[in-house]
Amino acid sequence: MGCCAASGTVAHATSASNDPYLIGRLPLRDAGIIPASGPAALARSIRGARALAAVCVVASARPPQASSQGGPSAWRPQTVPLWGVSYSPDIGLIIGAGVSYTRYGFHALPPSTRLFAEAAYATSAAGYRVDAAGEFRRPLFPAILYVELRASTLELIRFYGTGNETDGSQPDSVYRLRQTQLRLGPRVAIPLVPRLRLTLGPLLTYAHTDADPGTVLGTTGPYYGTGRFGQVGVRAALELDTRDLPAAPARGLHASFAGQWHPAVWNVVEPFGSMSAEASTYLSAGDPPAATLALRVGGAAVGGTVPFQELVYLGGETTVRGYAEQRFAGRRGAYGNAELRFVAGRLPLGDVGLFGLADAGRV
Repeated sequence: MGCCAASGTVAHATSASNDPYLIGRLPLRDAGIIPASGPAALARSIRGARALAAVCVVASARPPQASSQGGPSAWRPQTVPLWGVSYSPDIGLIIGAGVSYTRYGFHALPPSTRLFAEAAYATSAAGYRVDAAGEFRRPLFPAILYVELRASTLELIRFYGTGNETDGSQPDSVYRLRQTQLRLGPRVAIPLVPRLRLTLGPLLTYAHTDADPGTVLGTTGPYYGTGRFGQVGVRAALELDTRDLPAAPARGLHASFAGQWHPAVWNVVEPFGSMSAEASTYLSAGDPPAATLALRVGGAAVGGTVPFQELVYLGGETTVRGYAEQRFAGRRGAYGNAELRFVAGRLPLGDVGLFGLADAGRV
């Protein structure tokens, strides 16, 4: 069994916003907060689509400043639009739009309610993703309730088989999948100590996958999980976050550990589970930072009789860049990433710079 690696240097542009609504979710998808907004975030979150260019225009809700606490209008509910365009070689041009709604308690931060809805369409993949989410807080109650709903044909778009030695030389149509996923995931986040929290909740997933003739899925199967497949389960995640900023951090540590368990209910014939972990750290020179070294390691494993869509997948922006989406699949996998980022210029809408990268991984 071999391993996969990639390296390179590219230009990048980062948004000046640090609103958590604008941040792409981590590969440990259960440790996220609310789905990222804008098509660029969609390109990052489709198990790592290789977004080469993105332009997103997002009007985010701004929290009232301390100096405005005496003005009632500053605490009124805010509704703002979200829209944008991005591009990925894996799924083509991505066009999306949405809306976010923020409501505050009586002169209280953070907001008591945040609602989010977005729809996006990818041209080459001829697929869509629709997200709706809510975040609810109550005064003097530390726990936070999250509710997430997703309908998507872009969660799993390729299948090459299992292992590191699978053939990837055939036309892309041989590996393409047609799958629709529906996910419903309410959960509760409980702060344990400052910057450390525990998240618990149920998870319902329904997938419809066509094993088309001429594809790897159709010719090497049948695979458990194809056709119409529903599952219910429970999940838990422990997350530590000491980063200075949630977007483009320059210093700090982010670590998360997540697990899921699915009983033999609905279309699941035998119980199965999964565990995943990830840690990243950021080291910078200068203030404001002129250069940042970002390091990340992660891994995941599944146990039991696992449907093929719940295998561990590597390849793409969130794991091993330079490889196609879901290029490698297996019952376990690990990856590591290193980035050195340099700021080349600062603009009113964001920073422009260069970064070099080196990635490696295996299943």
